[in-house]
Amino acid sequence: MTMVFRRLLLLILAMFPMSFAWATMTPLSIERADYVIESVDGPARPPGDGVVWQPTELAQRVPNPGGELVRVWLRMPFRLDEAPPTPLAVMFPRMYSGGVVLLNDVPVGEVEGSSRTRQGHSLRPYMMMLPLQSLRQGENVLTIGVTSRYARVGIGPPVIGALAEIEAMYLDRFFWEYSVALIAVWLLVVGGLFMLVIWLRRRSEVLYAIFALGMIGWGLRSLFHVVPSTPIEMWPYWRALFYLATACGDIFVCIFLLRSGGFVAPRLERAAMLYGTVAPILMLVAGEHFLTWETWWYAGLLPLDVFALYIMARSAWRERTWVAMSLAAIVGGGILLAVGHDAAILAGLLPNSSIFIAHIVAPAVIGAMTVVPLGRFIEALSQVENMNVMLARRIAEREAELGARHEELRHMEAAQASASERQRIMQDMHDGLGSQLLSSLALVEAGGADQRQVAQALRECIDDMRLVIDALSPDDNDLLSALGSLRFRLQPRLQAAGIALEWRLDCAEDALALEPRQGLAALRIVQEGIANVLKHAGATRLVVHVSVEERAVSIRIADNGCGLIVDRVDEGRGLGNMRRRAAGIGAALNITSSGMGTEVLLALPR
Repeated sequence: MTMVFRRLLLLILAMFPMSFAWATMTPLSIERADYVIESVDGPARPPGDGVVWQPTELAQRVPNPGGELVRVWLRMPFRLDEAPPTPLAVMFPRMYSGGVVLLNDVPVGEVEGSSRTRQGHSLRPYMMMLPLQSLRQGENVLTIGVTSRYARVGIGPPVIGALAEIEAMYLDRFFWEYSVALIAVWLLVVGGLFMLVIWLRRRSEVLYAIFALGMIGWGLRSLFHVVPSTPIEMWPYWRALFYLATACGDIFVCIFLLRSGGFVAPRLERAAMLYGTVAPILMLVAGEHFLTWETWWYAGLLPLDVFALYIMARSAWRERTWVAMSLAAIVGGGILLAVGHDAAILAGLLPNSSIFIAHIVAPAVIGAMTVVPLGRFIEALSQVENMNVMLARRIAEREAELGARHEELRHMEAAQASASERQRIMQDMHDGLGSQLLSSLALVEAGGADQRQVAQALRECIDDMRLVIDALSPDDNDLLSALGSLRFRLQPRLQAAGIALEWRLDCAEDALALEPRQGLAALRIVQEGIANVLKHAGATRLVVHVSVEERAVSIRIADNGCGLIVDRVDEGRGLGNMRRRAAGIGAALNITSSGMGTEVLLALPR
């Protein structure tokens, strides 16, 4: 039992170095292969004996002159010095048209690609496990059957090695060829839409629209890297969209660089945009046969690229700022590198397994170019802020000026109002108190006035003076209070004349505030109306009725006297003064008279 345990332990220890050696083995890159082209009508398995295999370098692509759907078999022998203890993995850097993979004639995997119903165009790498039972010490054969319509068919040199090594290589390449392309799609399309929104808000800034179309074009072009295949009936439209997006991205970016450098050439821009539609139209017309000529169409875009870079470099040299020089170096170097590198792959000047970098460089280059529109945007914001500050300052100055003028106007209005008020009070005292004093003085000087008449005249003067004081008092401008004072002073005279006074107030308010000018005029009218009753009516009953409504204050004075002829009353005094006072304060005065008495109705607006 002990002997068995020792042998088992020695066997395990002996396997450790072997396993470690396989886990850290240097990946094996297969550079050469033999190929055969056959029809797709036959079974999808490698051809048998009697078929002549042609040698090829896997860094290059196998020609398919007819451009028809064919199956290309690639046979790649590789040698293992000893049988591996664990399964190995293989990474295919490029399986553009998909294919079926066999190890020593045993199927190990398949990538969907081109067929009679679909067109493959996958740019991402693929990794597969090589089963341990299919591997053997010595000679092994890895066979791939690729179905394609392209004029040149290839997969690039596959790499075989331990799972950890191959997986690390696969994830690294997958990130750069697929994940970065997906990120580029989102960044460029969303960024382009954002620029379009800015342009829609500022239609005069055409540069934003041009830059937005360039970003969206490059974003849609990068979308081609993440879609592995297309239904065959949609393939011409999909490829035409790819050419259109490529043209849109390249041409509008060049127009942006030209205009940013101060070079505006509408004819050149229209010619470039017209040339950009050539490839999409030919793809729709000629189908996959145009693929043999696409390199020449790409080459036709290069003069515009070179000229745009020249204008940008010239503008940067004139400015000679580190921002302009750095931007020119990044954009120029990035565009030349991406266009030159990817064109060299398509032309067969670089290995077929090389990574396309246009979708990697485009976000970086366009990101650097955003310095220009963002700079314009920031400059526009600064101008707006400066204009706002200037406008605020001017508004403050104008407000101060208007405030000073308003204050000056207020003083002038106050002085004018004061002068007008003095003039009105003087006129009122002249018409009332002054007139009564002059009349009394004339009677006294003529010797025609007895003591009673003089006392009556002085009493009327005092009443008139108190009336003015009550109406113009700054502490109390209540009309009802002023009317009450007037009633208190006149009631003894009415009683002495044998006139019964009926005083009625119909109002909900305890006080009725009017302007002093309105109050004085109303009191004058009431005083004049009562004075007429005392002097001329011969009445025995007098009614003073005050009512307050929503929009007016009504004062009614009615007596049962002999009446008067309104149209024949002297307009210089009496009724004429009452009408002028009412018109002066915007009140309505209605006087009616008959043999049964007289009624004066005054309506004051509230």
